[in-house]
Amino acid sequence: MTLIWIPTMERPAPLVLPDSPFHALPTMSRADLVTTREVAAAERRALLPTFVQAFAWEAVCPLLPLRLELPPTVPIWRARTCRSHYVWLPPEDLQAPEAWQGLDNFDLVLRLFDFSAWRPILGQRFSSNLGPPPFDPVSLGLAWLMARWRKWDWPTLLTELHSPERGRGDCLRLGLDPEDIPAESTFRCALSNTPPEWLLLCEDSLLLGLMAYGLVPTASTFPGDSPQPGVSIATDSQLVAARSHMLCRFQNSRCFLSPGQRHCAAREEGKEGCACDTEACAVHCRLATARDPEAAFVFYTGSNQPTSTPVPVVPGASTEAASATPARGKPHFGYKSKGFNLIDDRLFTYWPISGPFVPANRNDTCTAPQVQVSSSNHPWLPGAPAPLSPPQDWRSHRRCG
Repeated sequence: MTLIWIPTMERPAPLVLPDSPFHALPTMSRADLVTTREVAAAERRALLPTFVQAFAWEAVCPLLPLRLELPPTVPIWRARTCRSHYVWLPPEDLQAPEAWQGLDNFDLVLRLFDFSAWRPILGQRFSSNLGPPPFDPVSLGLAWLMARWRKWDWPTLLTELHSPERGRGDCLRLGLDPEDIPAESTFRCALSNTPPEWLLLCEDSLLLGLMAYGLVPTASTFPGDSPQPGVSIATDSQLVAARSHMLCRFQNSRCFLSPGQRHCAAREEGKEGCACDTEACAVHCRLATARDPEAAFVFYTGSNQPTSTPVPVVPGASTEAASATPARGKPHFGYKSKGFNLIDDRLFTYWPISGPFVPANRNDTCTAPQVQVSSSNHPWLPGAPAPLSPPQDWRSHRRCG
């Protein structure tokens, strides 16, 4: 086991990169946007006069490594000894064209970005220098992301890191010693002690860095728009299944109150429900899912697919028969993950920003006040009253409870 002293990281100055070539990315005229409406996004980008030159490998290499912004609310990293040490390595292995064969997008990201700014974020779980030397939190965090990107479980991740072919290269980029790879329990423990808010701060760090380089716009990129209103935001949501099997579709927060305070929603609707008068209901209703207390049931009728051909109306048919037709949708027990998509008309794409994670039956009206509050901290969001200083805590108000 090799021990490495990782020195204290002083808080870096905010990224200001006016010379980044991405600030000069052009936008099509409105007339060209109309005439190319049916053209695929990848083909439309190729029509831009400077797109290929701006993103050519020869043009990107002098900018490397792409740096990330450290959110100002994160405490600095204090020096300590670790069993691994992540350091960005230049992509010297990509000099020959054949070296690109077999690389995926995650391999490319490791070569483009310096993730050292994440060390103070992910290292917050270290409350003292006591105890055995830990692994560098950046090494562990990037390993999680690699497993997530490649859809590996923990045993597969360890197998790949121990692989004599690909594993040594991955360990090199992650800052791990091939002879001292974390155990499965280490990955599990580190991730379980990392609150989701810290992972969202990593997302903010990446997004703010891309904004400094001019890749993510901070003003509307639609031709002719004034920069004052901010950027365009589209919203989307995704249903996420609960880990538990649903036992009662009326489950709600009252099911976890003390027995004397519970009011069975199922019985209020005339269903069998639960009287909560047995030992099995001492802590919570026996029909509630303790592992997923915030999960909820919803019959989701929304869809992002084109609607089917409407059923023709038959003259003289009763309205009762029409209303008896079941609504198109699907039952779902779990959660709803809300996302914000920052529209970039220069590149015919959008940049996703994580939003609230709420029970599945939560109404989407929570999005409107959330964006309104967030815009007061982020001048690039719609509705911001005036240009402000860089956000002090740009994620804390993005939750809707």
